[in-house]
Amino acid sequence: MAVLMAAVLMLISLSGCAPKAGGPAQSADSQTPVTAAKTVRGALPGLQVVPVSTLRKSDQQAVAAWTAAGQPPAQLPTLKPGTYKPLIDGHVLEANESVGSDNGIAVSVIGVQFDPAGTQLLADYTAAHVGESLAVVLDGQVVTAADVRESITQGQLQITGAQETMDLVAKNIIPAK
Repeated sequence: MAVLMAAVLMLISLSGCAPKAGGPAQSADSQTPVTAAKTVRGALPGLQVVPVSTLRKSDQQAVAAWTAAGQPPAQLPTLKPGTYKPLIDGHVLEANESVGSDNGIAVSVIGVQFDPAGTQLLADYTAAHVGESLAVVLDGQVVTAADVRESITQGQLQITGAQETMDLVAKNIIPAK
């Protein structure tokens, strides 16, 4: 938890631009390709996409401050089971971590691809809720949040942020066999 509290997170790329299998990752703040040093592909159990509107009021306020400021609040919300309603839960087809460099700076990117059912849920929800916020939750811990800018039809999200946070998410990826 302390690692997450200290982490400065960027936002989820809500334009469906997670790295494709075998394709170059993009840097967190530009469209510059990241030179991949390693890529790990596998499953990411426990990952949920949660409409912020389904969170408790105090958690909604924390996430709203986060998305407005572009950085996490002093204390990130830990969600209790039954206090929110996930939009997507258990529909991750593949997750991959690409680690490399962008102009000599280490960059880590977690790409998430949802299965067809998860892709449809995400597309339908984001088309109807542009301007609202979504949170990405891993095992009850909010790891990032962002406002929906457009419909996400390809079923892909990209999570970028501080290395400590990326390490936390990446350690939960179960490598494909």
